[in-house]
Amino acid sequence: MLKPIEMNVDGSTITVDPIQLGTIHDVSSEMETIAADIGYYGQLLGAAEKQRDELDARYRSWRAEISNKCLANDPKMAEWKVKSFIEGQPDFLKLKRHAAQIQEWITTLVWVCKALSQKAELLRSMGATERQQYQATNMRTRKKS
Repeated sequence: MLKPIEMNVDGSTITVDPIQLGTIHDVSSEMETIAADIGYYGQLLGAAEKQRDELDARYRSWRAEISNKCLANDPKMAEWKVKSFIEGQPDFLKLKRHAAQIQEWITTLVWVCKALSQKAELLRSMGATERQQYQATNMRTRKKS
């Protein structure tokens, strides 16, 4: 079941509700905001990808530092022993969990952007249908003040 997902992207905590984003409540008002919504979630996606890349760089630096310490103590230490030592560190799991969390956010945001693009197409179609109905019945919409 789809549920809202809380994300911490670019220093802001946001909640993404896929069901709410995918539901059309008011064709007219949503037609006016759908492009901005796609832009907003696209920008969040870019920020999440940046976070992933920065975390990867931090992880690689941390891993190299631990490797260098191991090899400074024993220059002939086997590679598998160095790897095992690194993966036994408490920070290893923290970094890996954080990387998995960011990947979940990225995947969610990719699908949100795709869903919003589909919603934009549907809104255009629904808007065109409404215009045809107005024309067929000679109805007029009120002018905006």
